[in-house]
Amino acid sequence: MPSRERSISRRTVAAATAGGALLALSAAPATAGPDRATPAAATPEASPQAATVPAPTTAEVLPAYQDLSDAIRSRGQSLIDPLLAGNGEPARAALSDELRKTLSGVDLAAVVAGLQANQIRFSFSEVHAHWAGTVGPGTISGFFQQAGVRDTFTLTPKGSGATPSASQAMAASPVPEPYPAGVWSGTLDALKLPFEISFSGDAASPAATITIAEQGITGVPLDDVAFLPEAPFGAVTYERAIPLAPATHLYGQVREWAGGQVQIDLSLSGDAIAAIQFQPAIVLPEDPAAGFVSDLTYRLPWERGAWFVFWGGDTEVQNYHAVAPSQRHAYDILVWKDGATFAGDGSQNDHYWIWGQPLVAPIAGTVVEALNDQPDQVPGQPLSETDPGAFTTLHPAGNHIILQASDKEFVVIAHMQRGSVRVQKGDVLKPGDPIGLVGNSGNTSEPHLHIHVQNVADFSDPKAVSLPLVFSGLTVDGKPASGGELLQGTFAEPAGD
Repeated sequence: MPSRERSISRRTVAAATAGGALLALSAAPATAGPDRATPAAATPEASPQAATVPAPTTAEVLPAYQDLSDAIRSRGQSLIDPLLAGNGEPARAALSDELRKTLSGVDLAAVVAGLQANQIRFSFSEVHAHWAGTVGPGTISGFFQQAGVRDTFTLTPKGSGATPSASQAMAASPVPEPYPAGVWSGTLDALKLPFEISFSGDAASPAATITIAEQGITGVPLDDVAFLPEAPFGAVTYERAIPLAPATHLYGQVREWAGGQVQIDLSLSGDAIAAIQFQPAIVLPEDPAAGFVSDLTYRLPWERGAWFVFWGGDTEVQNYHAVAPSQRHAYDILVWKDGATFAGDGSQNDHYWIWGQPLVAPIAGTVVEALNDQPDQVPGQPLSETDPGAFTTLHPAGNHIILQASDKEFVVIAHMQRGSVRVQKGDVLKPGDPIGLVGNSGNTSEPHLHIHVQNVADFSDPKAVSLPLVFSGLTVDGKPASGGELLQGTFAEPAGD
């Protein structure tokens, strides 16, 4: 499902973008269309640029990373925990000047209180569509998600004469509201799709149906309908504190909430809050590769150093790829040192520690696809945001190879430097054979390694399924590791380094 398709139909719903996520591989990883485009015919204009600084070891980076992470966690907790307890002053005092202007007049504590009262939820599970809204005076407003796409919505009673406006997803009232019986109409704000919800029953036994006239959907029963006059935030189920750059620290919590989970994220610049967000955690469909265990042994695709896992795990919060069946178990990997993934101001590719680091084959196999002519992007300017039309001529994986390891396991290694790919289609590789240099080609926001295993050779196959990728012969955060997938916020290093 492309990111702006007017969705919810009963057609097969393909995976979609995670909306501005760092280190995106593609705007629609599993869809046909642009991903199948013929790459631009071009000759590399410059010689590949190898890294001049080797990747650091775990011992060189882990203590500093943990100290920074602990400090970010402490700062994040000192802002979020009081806010959830009804005291918004610490968070308000910490707002950056720009964010303070944006949130002028907003009572943060009241907003958070509003998210814990008068909550209504319903799902169209057949197409993996979910709504979580707040019932207010004459409105229901909140969040929508489908196959990883997030949106907001506003509903008003049909026939009330009110005109729905763009949903203020965090503007809710804690005043008790009655169960919203009757027909309510509105629109998904960004996707511009009108729909109607008919609520029946009562607060104790709610029911609802959906009508989308332009898609021929009329009165289809919804499931998981619930009205919760009180919906307090519960226990923390996941927490992250990541020092991505000196002026970009990420802090987040996932908490139990209203029968689901809420994701709370802060972007910190120094001690100031540059961004704050509350939204329901993505509900992932069942993993089509659940229970799969490879008979093969994979090694890390680099020879030296501790590399940092930025996206990795089995939830969307840990790994934005998880919303796409073809990339559910993918990893995005960086090199981190001296407080950041880059030196200088990060405006050039060669500022990044991972730029030009050598890559090797993680397993024996035959190269079934190799691309080497794609331009490297400017850091901070992913194609999905700067030039969506580029998908008609450029490959979202950039310079990449696909290595067939068995009849059902195909390894995708993406975003290599232009002109650096050292193998061709048909080459037979051994584990550890050189394949190229890390780059910033394709749809990517900064130089990094993307790697995943899928069950078919075609990167663009809409039926491709991502398979769990478990490495052997490595340490994770300095400890021997095996038997599990890599997780966000950890350092992986070949054993023996």
